[in-house]
Amino acid sequence: MSLPSTAHVPQPVPLVLTTNAGLEDIVAAELSERVAEHGGPREAVTHLPERVRGRVRVDVAAPADTALAAAMALRSAHHVLRPLASLRLPDDGAPAAVAETARHVAMPELTPDTPFRVTTERSGEHPFTSVAVNQAVGAALQAATGAPVSLDAFAVEIRVDIVDRDARISVQHTRQPLSMRHPMRYRQRVALRATVAHATARLAGLGLDRPPLRIGDPFCGTGTLLIEAGAVFPEAALLGGDHARRAAAGARRNLAAMGLGERAAIKQLDARELADHWAPDSLDLVLTNPPYGRRIGRGIVFEPFYGDILAQLRRVLRPGGRAAVLTDRRGPFRRAVHRIGGFGIPHQRVLRTGSTFPAIVVLEKHA
Repeated sequence: MSLPSTAHVPQPVPLVLTTNAGLEDIVAAELSERVAEHGGPREAVTHLPERVRGRVRVDVAAPADTALAAAMALRSAHHVLRPLASLRLPDDGAPAAVAETARHVAMPELTPDTPFRVTTERSGEHPFTSVAVNQAVGAALQAATGAPVSLDAFAVEIRVDIVDRDARISVQHTRQPLSMRHPMRYRQRVALRATVAHATARLAGLGLDRPPLRIGDPFCGTGTLLIEAGAVFPEAALLGGDHARRAAAGARRNLAAMGLGERAAIKQLDARELADHWAPDSLDLVLTNPPYGRRIGRGIVFEPFYGDILAQLRRVLRPGGRAAVLTDRRGPFRRAVHRIGGFGIPHQRVLRTGSTFPAIVVLEKHA
């Protein structure tokens, strides 16, 4: 009895995807959806163990071009890497050890006509610099392949990630972060990353009793949360507001630049008077990122501030509707939720964005 042919089964494509620490499972789940959208099986993605937070290691059982196209369409990831080799660094001569490993790795992307550069990211204490690794690996690959080094006009980027004494060599397929996808006409000094906004929208919608038709953000800033909500929920109307007239006008321009202008209604408003602008029980979903009180909103007394906002959200959300709130003042926020009442908390998680560790807290208004 002959065994069934496996010729049609593609060799799994290994990928490493970077994101904000705390969003790894969201990236893996989204990749499964993207692979299916590109014609691959939804169960193609295997999420593998990875010790470094903010790194998502997967095998994708799909053709290489399908796997890469799906990964490049991710909204919850920053960079897409194809891992080539890993090694444990020696006590001495780490740059040379990485270079020697890289020299023996097959890199079909590198030819004598292909300019490349090496970029190293390190975490931990090391007796060498990232520049030393870049130079050693670059020289080794140039000698092995004949490919020229170009720091600016490169066609291939070789990335070395070093965490403590573990190193990984990859080809980085993203020229710039996938999260820098919005053609912003208006920017603020402090803005929410698109990856975090996308994750917030996805988490808020998980388990919602019906697809949202009206989504609001009373602290819309540049409009990033509404832009990502518009992608996740393509049938929803997008309502935004901001206390600053300039921000409200800027968010309006940003949503229009993303083709969402006809779905959006943005106005200047005070979130503490939200019920004066949005009808009672009219919203299915609220996604919002109130000031943290660091660069914006200094001097806020947070528990009463959150209480005022939550009281307004309780009025404008329909029964069963949800609010996903980003906060790094978790104690005052939790106390305000319990004091105001009327909400359950179906989900919450902490993530890292820059040097802060905010939580995404999903609230559900009691029926």
